[in-house]
Amino acid sequence: MSLVEVSGKELEIALKPLSEEQLETLSKKDLIILLKGEQGILKQFEEFLKKLTVEKMNLEGRMIVLKSRLFAPSSEKSSSILKNNEKTDLVSDPSQSDGDKKKKVKKSLQRRKLLPSERYPHAMIKERHIYLENPNCNCCHSEMEESKMTEVRERLTVISKKFMIERDIYHKCGCPKCHGDIQTPPTIPQVVPGGVYSDDFIIDLAVSKFFDLIPIERYVSMAKQQGFMGLPPHSLIMQTHQLAFYLLGVYKDIGKEVQESWLTYADETPHKMLEGDEKQNWYLWQFSTPTSCYFECHNTRSGDVASDFLSNSNLRFLMSDVYQGYGKAIRICNEKRKELRLPEILSLYCNAHARRKFKEALGNAQEAEYFIILYKKIYALESQILHVSKSRSKKIRRAIRRIMNKMRKKAERYLNHFPTGNLFYIACNYFVKNFKGLSLFTFHANLPIDNNHAERMLRSPVVGRKTWYGTHSKQGAETAAILFSIMQSCKLNKINPREYLAAVIKSLHETRKGFTPYQYKIKRLTC
Repeated sequence: MSLVEVSGKELEIALKPLSEEQLETLSKKDLIILLKGEQGILKQFEEFLKKLTVEKMNLEGRMIVLKSRLFAPSSEKSSSILKNNEKTDLVSDPSQSDGDKKKKVKKSLQRRKLLPSERYPHAMIKERHIYLENPNCNCCHSEMEESKMTEVRERLTVISKKFMIERDIYHKCGCPKCHGDIQTPPTIPQVVPGGVYSDDFIIDLAVSKFFDLIPIERYVSMAKQQGFMGLPPHSLIMQTHQLAFYLLGVYKDIGKEVQESWLTYADETPHKMLEGDEKQNWYLWQFSTPTSCYFECHNTRSGDVASDFLSNSNLRFLMSDVYQGYGKAIRICNEKRKELRLPEILSLYCNAHARRKFKEALGNAQEAEYFIILYKKIYALESQILHVSKSRSKKIRRAIRRIMNKMRKKAERYLNHFPTGNLFYIACNYFVKNFKGLSLFTFHANLPIDNNHAERMLRSPVVGRKTWYGTHSKQGAETAAILFSIMQSCKLNKINPREYLAAVIKSLHETRKGFTPYQYKIKRLTC
């Protein structure tokens, strides 16, 4: 019978100490039995206490993770652990000297305050001239004349959005002789032919929802505040579907741009299907490059989604988290590539995920601080790569590789000193098990250290999901994928989505080929 199976009353009687008289009545054999029994009970107590300690540590770790997700700031900076004066001893800091810094500060203090038109050179200016009425001289009281001197004062203002009706009056022509023919000017092309909403309205609606993340109901409320009441939300949603269908070719071209890249970032996030399908839990898959972002919405998280998209690509490196779906996709793609004698795809794993696991473990294992400090040094070194030559960047990556090898050896030693359920054990095991994918970037100067690019591209869909909760149809999911692809690609190329949509819709109206946000950016730079 184990210690846990004994009732409280029985345990109290069994553990009650014997008096000296009772002990004297016992034989030597009975005393040995009594001593062995007490030793057995103590051993069970120790095992039970050890088990409780492990469970307590696991619960505390989960509690810390939950609290950090709920209350901690979103930034993962750890300046409190690594002081500002701590610098890596592997690569020197290429920062400016103290004298250069003082000169720069002094110069900035002496700089005059810029006018709004100088700060925002592309902004529209509304100019008005202000004159004095019947000015008289304060000295001789004579009537004054304009001196041709002016003083310019500027301030920022805003013109609120106005909803109005655009009326087109088509003037017909008739033959004055035979009266046998009447001709009407050709209809102005629209995204929705004959629709009651103009292209400008549909563009504003789509940008408001999928770029500014304003729900349709709030858009209707904003129109009401402007005195334009009665806009039907369902009808407005249909306009976004029509626009997505109209730009389907552009969406496919964005996908081809991603497939042609040698490096692709991948990530996925839950997407709720509120109605219209048996499955409520859908997923929004994202594949992106530094210039293009492509989304697909599916009712599965299977790796087949990634393999279908990547099988026809020129991909060499896939940056993702350690999700088995991407591993499956790469295996399938590499089997096909082997038959075609093409180079295989290599997996890059996100170091931000590995660092995050050590940070979560810091609450119940101070040993995690060592890894967080070294990750801080790694990212400090990584930040220098953008500002140095290729040979220098290779040297920095070799320095990072030495640090990561040091971390791996340390993590391997810690695996034998912590229980498997402990958060620090999980972090060390994650780092050791996936070390090849985590450290692969150190062998190539142009590869990224983490998957933060993909997570930034998912931020807008995630924030939007919190306001409109999900989609009500498969068509809505497809519309979200198409328009988020276009909006996020505009964001990557730093172009105004309203200007881009107006330009690409005009091109399609004129029966010319559409173009992606990246192609639009290149076109503007070359003009």
